[in-house]
Amino acid sequence: KRNPKTTVQVIPHPVREEFLLQERPTMKKKFVTVGSLDARKAVDVIIKAFALSSLADFELVVIGNGPDLQKLRRLAFDLGVGERVRFEGALGKEELIERLRNARASIIASRMDTSPNVVTEAHAIGLPVIGTRVGGIPEMIDHGKDGWTVEMDDADAMAGFMIRLAEEMEEARSMGQVGREKVKILNCPVSIAAAHVDFFERVRSEL
Repeated sequence: KRNPKTTVQVIPHPVREEFLLQERPTMKKKFVTVGSLDARKAVDVIIKAFALSSLADFELVVIGNGPDLQKLRRLAFDLGVGERVRFEGALGKEELIERLRNARASIIASRMDTSPNVVTEAHAIGLPVIGTRVGGIPEMIDHGKDGWTVEMDDADAMAGFMIRLAEEMEEARSMGQVGREKVKILNCPVSIAAAHVDFFERVRSEL
């Protein structure tokens, strides 16, 4: 018996236009991470990397809620950075945009993931992104161009890139702009909608 024909196409998710319409980021001395506070998102690794970086004039802004909140607070203080790690809970879109616009970079340390919107949104704002080589994240970050990828749980490598972005603000700004130009094309809502229409038309024609 003949197998039915299968048509597959990978279509990126669209980025919300509000993120693309923002002015260039201020590149302040802050790193931002956005996501659930649980083992899967590995915010503990980001806190460890932040402590290892010894960037006394930087802050780490943690956006999101989850079961590991108190454990992560204790970890930050145990590592001597509790006063410089801000846990802000879940934020609305406008507040999230404001935090991203006033950061040097976005960081995601997932131990498992799909293709997280937070990477696209950070790039749309104009930030470089440091992420783990997990799930679809390596396909969203062009290593060395609009950010860097590290192995899962590698706090040392993550700290190294945090130090580099802290010391090289213009490089951070340039990498962020590369990411922004990329998602303007790759994740344009109009183009994504058109790609879906084309895909469904092709499927229908093959029935």
